[in-house]
Amino acid sequence: MYITFQDASSSYDLSEEDRKKISKHYTSLQLELKDGGALSKEMYRLKTLNDQKQLLTEMTGKLKTMKTAVQGDIEETSTMLESIRLKKQEADKKLKELEEFELNDPEGVKEIEELVALSESLKLQESQFKEQCKKELVQLQNQIEETRKAKAKTPTELNSEIIKEYEDETEKIKVARLQLAKKNRHVAALQRQLDNVPNRAELAQYQKRFLELYNQVAAKHKETKQYYTLYNTLEDTRQYMQRELSLLNSISDSYPEAMSSSSGKEEFLLQFQNIVDSVRQSKMKVEHRLNEEKKKRDELSSTLQGLVELQRKYVAAVRQLSLECQKHEVLLAQRKSKS
Repeated sequence: MYITFQDASSSYDLSEEDRKKISKHYTSLQLELKDGGALSKEMYRLKTLNDQKQLLTEMTGKLKTMKTAVQGDIEETSTMLESIRLKKQEADKKLKELEEFELNDPEGVKEIEELVALSESLKLQESQFKEQCKKELVQLQNQIEETRKAKAKTPTELNSEIIKEYEDETEKIKVARLQLAKKNRHVAALQRQLDNVPNRAELAQYQKRFLELYNQVAAKHKETKQYYTLYNTLEDTRQYMQRELSLLNSISDSYPEAMSSSSGKEEFLLQFQNIVDSVRQSKMKVEHRLNEEKKKRDELSSTLQGLVELQRKYVAAVRQLSLECQKHEVLLAQRKSKS
């Protein structure tokens, strides 16, 4: 084989790279001859495994890059979804507030819509009037320019009719400017009226503040009433205690004198019996007054229950009326659309 290789190399002009390949191939053949080709197969398997490992490493890097990109897209989508959900909740809340306001005050909503429509109509009329004034102003300026040219051409023979027409058009411009100013003032007044109408948030704030003020006044009134009742009760107790004390003092003072004689003793017992009778009468009067106050309390309680029931029926009737008004408006809108 060596002699044949030398003959082949002497008979052909090979390059350096080809010689290296042939030498490498020859070395591998020699190794196969020595170990029966097992080492070459092992090297081939190792090379194949290395190639597979390198391929898998590249694929793993690509997959990691794709995973990072997908995670970024997922996070961005989640953030966008959360913001959309919050916006949807806010829009639902505002829509619910608008529906509640329309249910609670349909006349106010209708009035606001009419004012807005009137404002839009006036704005449109104002813009049309301004456009018309601009056109008339351009025409007048053209006429003035033509008049000036005519005057420059013949300054000594100026026509009196042109001067009169110029004065008339100037007067028309003044009148148009006055009308425009009046329209602007009217639009500004309507705009101020629209600004004075409170919106839903302001109405809710006013209602909340009125409820807080009502609760504070009611609590203060209840507290003051309790103080008055406590004062009256204590005053009555004080008067009764003073009467009792004076009665006991009189009994204590008259007791020794009454016990000195039999006639005085009988008179003392008679006076004591009169005192007991007066006390019983006072007790009966107080009990009668207590019964009357309890009766008044029961009557007021029954009246309160009736008023609460009437208020409940009123709220239900107002709700039903609002629903019927909405149905009526829907039917009117359908009828207008059909006509």
